[in-house]
Amino acid sequence: MRQLLNLFKHVSLLSLFFSFPLWAAQVLVMKEQERLEAQVSAKDLNRLQVMGERIASVFGAKGAFSLEQEEVKGQVFLKIHSAPPKMDLSIITESGLTQDLTLHIKPIPGQTILLKPSPKAPTPDTWGSVTRFSSESVDLIKAMATTQEDSGYRRQRLLKPLNLWRDMDVILVETWTGEGLEGHVYFIKNTGPHEKILHEQHFRLSPKVRAVALQARRLKPGAVLKVYGVAGHA
Repeated sequence: MRQLLNLFKHVSLLSLFFSFPLWAAQVLVMKEQERLEAQVSAKDLNRLQVMGERIASVFGAKGAFSLEQEEVKGQVFLKIHSAPPKMDLSIITESGLTQDLTLHIKPIPGQTILLKPSPKAPTPDTWGSVTRFSSESVDLIKAMATTQEDSGYRRQRLLKPLNLWRDMDVILVETWTGEGLEGHVYFIKNTGPHEKILHEQHFRLSPKVRAVALQARRLKPGAVLKVYGVAGHA
């Protein structure tokens, strides 16, 4: 009888455990110039996390989803309101990493999407030209591009939307302030139906701007890139 009772307890505990929704994990390596794809539940909460980072903002069609922010790990729980078959999202982390996602909406249990930052690489020589080649400006751009915390500049996160151009989402992600120079990191997204061609002159937002570096010149619809600017103090 005691063995039967123990077996009953064991089965009951297993039933209780499996009565809760299980998070199915999808691990994706981040690629800032590409759109990644994942599956999400149409009815349950979905968990979105960037490994080693905190998610600062999530962008997508208005009313297509709702978010619950988890403060300890900086992850978000995503509830889909959009109709199948898919929806697009863009995320920014507190350190300025960006990623575009296409989420395929399925009648499945809640999913976990783990985004793994790709290894940092040296700043490529193919970046857009710098408007004025001072060594201090170039060093600041390199520090911003590699998030070099010991660069001697004070880094401040802003995530401030700027209303500059039609069909373009522009966010001032952060500033880097030092003696004589201030760096700006912008997050740019093409929200229009056509490819955009960017030039450094677009980001000469004041006469104080000394240098601009573009992550790329061509920006396809829905794509995202970063722009780095350096300005002198007044």
